[in-house]
Amino acid sequence: MFTLYFAGISVPNPLYIFYTHSIPHIIHQSWKTHNTSGLDGGAAHFPRWQKTWQDNHPTWTYRLWSDDENRELVRLHYPHLLEFYDAIPKPIMRVDFVRPLYLHYYGGVYADLDVESIQPLDDFFADSGKDVILGRMESCGSDGIYLEHGIPNAFMASVPGHPFWMHLIQNSMDRGSKQFVEGFAGPVALKYTYDKFQKEFNDSRVWAADSKYFFPYSWNCNGYPVNVTCPRWQDEEYHMKCLQALPESYTITYWSHTWGEQAEYPHNHEMESVHGPKLSAKNMKTYVEVPMIIFGVICILSIGWLIYALKRSNNDTSPRV
Repeated sequence: MFTLYFAGISVPNPLYIFYTHSIPHIIHQSWKTHNTSGLDGGAAHFPRWQKTWQDNHPTWTYRLWSDDENRELVRLHYPHLLEFYDAIPKPIMRVDFVRPLYLHYYGGVYADLDVESIQPLDDFFADSGKDVILGRMESCGSDGIYLEHGIPNAFMASVPGHPFWMHLIQNSMDRGSKQFVEGFAGPVALKYTYDKFQKEFNDSRVWAADSKYFFPYSWNCNGYPVNVTCPRWQDEEYHMKCLQALPESYTITYWSHTWGEQAEYPHNHEMESVHGPKLSAKNMKTYVEVPMIIFGVICILSIGWLIYALKRSNNDTSPRV
């Protein structure tokens, strides 16, 4: 799948072609600043969990994004989104909004700072044959709130330039920043976008993996065996028991919820009913779809001209009879 699906037209995406379905070895994480030491509460463990990513992936590029750098990413590479980004009212909502842009522009892996790396991802990615890898989380309740959080945005991986992330951005903009936190660009929005994308494109290379791989610890399953075995305040002995209980897991998320507030959920949990007003001035068709289509057409024309020039050059240098 080497194409962008915008405005009903499939056009080549150069970023996507360059990597030919290979997820780059880049780890993205984000915090307010570059200093994650000396924090309180659940955040006190961030440096330890952060180090597990670097220890398990010593040859990978590691990037910790600050809030200022997040805005700079938008300003430099997605300037058409900057006004909307600056108007997002809550810091956590801006962070949720920018995560897909890490993966769209650079590709690689995004992981929350309360995600521990259990084992290297190299072989898993090499064998997966996937372009976008998400993770499912067990739901122990039948309420819509729990089911909507079934694909968390605490771990995500992708080739660069994949159109899935622009679908997520578009859905967030359509919803508007008055949406509840998780429904704007968080886990609820991610699951909604995944379900909608698969219904439209049925793309097997965009994959939501079984919970055992990335989210064995489910925040809504009190008494769940992994939750009992793997509390985030565990000592070293407890930690070893936790890892032994997760032989197939590559990560575990401890759900520290350091963003400091719980979302206020609407009474109706159907995502179609909680969309905010459409954003005409910032409509993604104007600011993302059209530029990408134009860019794709330019690439096609450039390649065609290059082939023509090479053929003509060969003809000009052929011996005359």
